[in-house]
Amino acid sequence: MTYEELEKVNRELEPMVLERKTKDGKIVKKNYAEVKERVKAFRKLFPMGRIETAIFDLSDAEVTVKASIYAGDMLLSTAYANEAKNASSINRTSYIENCETSAVGRALGFVGIGIDAAIASADEVTGAEIQQDRIRTQEEADTLIDEKHFKALKARFNEAGIRMADVLSYYGLERPTQITYGLERIINSDFKSLVKELGNG
Repeated sequence: MTYEELEKVNRELEPMVLERKTKDGKIVKKNYAEVKERVKAFRKLFPMGRIETAIFDLSDAEVTVKASIYAGDMLLSTAYANEAKNASSINRTSYIENCETSAVGRALGFVGIGIDAAIASADEVTGAEIQQDRIRTQEEADTLIDEKHFKALKARFNEAGIRMADVLSYYGLERPTQITYGLERIINSDFKSLVKELGNG
């Protein structure tokens, strides 16, 4: 691969434009390549190249995946990514897959594919922003819910045949008083997926 070939595939990428708000309220737009675009570019440059992934660390709560990029027998780059299972609704069922995609995107970025704006891919940036928004929401609403709210939440799960103790355990809580208004909204928004997952557990 020559630098000219790399430049050519990078020009052919169709980046995703992501908008971000700065602290002073300004909107900044940046182009980020999606992982699928980086993979397509890699296949153009190295039709016989290999993308290998391996789980580096795995628990019920999170996963770390290592991705390695090869041209023949030559290792071009490696990268790691980490995903938490409770980071989003999608991660509840696909945190390993999402982590693998992020690791591949980063590893291809280290090869030089799709890095005009950043090593991070559009997929990775979007995922990080969702997680940051969720954390921010929880931090802004860290007041404990009152007994009335908790009983209503418990009743919803009881009607679905789910013990509230299992819901608390799922979120790593030891007692009801640890539930905040922010977390209550998250639990309510994820109600269907929680019932499905805990009902199968």
